[in-house]
Amino acid sequence: VDAGASGVLTTCIPTGIEALDEEIAGNAIGELTFYLSLPGVGKSTVFGSAVRNMAKKAARAAAQNAAGASPPVPVDDVGIFSMEDLATWLPRRMLAEASDIPLFVLQKGFSRTPFTDGQMQRFGDAAGEVFELSEHYVADERNMLTVDQIIQSAREMKRQRERMGRR
Repeated sequence: VDAGASGVLTTCIPTGIEALDEEIAGNAIGELTFYLSLPGVGKSTVFGSAVRNMAKKAARAAAQNAAGASPPVPVDDVGIFSMEDLATWLPRRMLAEASDIPLFVLQKGFSRTPFTDGQMQRFGDAAGEVFELSEHYVADERNMLTVDQIIQSAREMKRQRERMGRR
């Protein structure tokens, strides 16, 4: 996807969320994108879905390269900054979306609402997907970072990924 303002074209990675991509055309490769809004309006839900979609695209590219794609397909991993507990909320939201089991059901646990056999199968499949996708996103969940610190951390994430042959 190429999006442009003032005649400048930028290659973007679609978020996989159609309505959002229609507005912003995705996230520009190599650019830092901030998603800001008031509490409780759905940033984490949208963001979790976008991270999953972009990580799936990176995983497909990595699989094509492992199968001998020529020329190699760029693997665009995702760097994430959040003041929330990413280790907890991101996998839960990704599991909910991948399994099609509502987040509130996952949060209640097995003791209150036992899973049906179909839900258990979907949960197991989703858990495998989320584990595999975790290779394609890097998270920094330090609180109270300045914009300069976020930029510095993003550059370090990029350098680490480039050493792995990714961008």
